[in-house]
Amino acid sequence: MRGGGAESTLCNIIGYNDDEFSHYVYYLGFILLNVSLISMEYSMPRRQQASRKDMFCILLNSLLIGLGIFANLAFEEIGLDLVFFGSVLLLALALLLFGKRSVYELPIISYFAASYSLGVIGTLLYKLL
Repeated sequence: MRGGGAESTLCNIIGYNDDEFSHYVYYLGFILLNVSLISMEYSMPRRQQASRKDMFCILLNSLLIGLGIFANLAFEEIGLDLVFFGSVLLLALALLLFGKRSVYELPIISYFAASYSLGVIGTLLYKLL
């Protein structure tokens, strides 16, 4: 015999861990990884700047990632995704625009700024129009 109270409580616990808690853990790791990469690049100067060819390849790849971010945000229910992607975008843009280094010294931050700009801003425009 199945007890309705015990089964529904267990299902609620599993549902919470699968649907909510796992997302919090994922996004915490996402933020920590991206912020650590951004801060590491900004705090440790490069010995050699990226070339124009390197930057072209980085921006070309960021186009693909930006389209993936757009697909994730625009065609699914938006939850915390937009907040976390937007926070990484704002950090990368702030360091690029207000920092003391050139884009060629910060290829990783440029990558984040380009891909997340396309994904987040594209999603906002898509949802508003």
